Amino acid sequence: ALQEIKYYQRTTGLLLLPTPFRRLCREVAQDGCGDNTDHRWRPQALDALQNGAEDFLVSILSASNVAAIHARRVTIQPKDMMLACRLTDMMGDWLKIVRTICRERS
Repeated sequence: ALQEIKYYQRTTGLLLLPTPFRRLCREVAQDGCGDNTDHRWRPQALDALQNGAEDFLVSILSASNVAAIHARRVTIQPKDMMLACRLTDMMGDWLKIVRTICRERS
């Protein structure tokens, strides 16, 4: 596991595959607008959206890891993610999503 972490720390490429991420963006946009029109996306816009999403996920996961280490655990738990969201002042809608996912799994 440490080799994999070191590998991803050295790379600068995207972590999520572009095609499924773009498909998800299109689906969310279509569901959010409520109409059946096909929205057009510039590739640069989708790349910027993916970079932002990955930066957000990496920051939340690294803060969650710090919280887990502080609690003398190795595994990140949902409460670590909630604490990280509170501490980094990113509660907004993302915390609601995390709580919904945690409720569905329990």
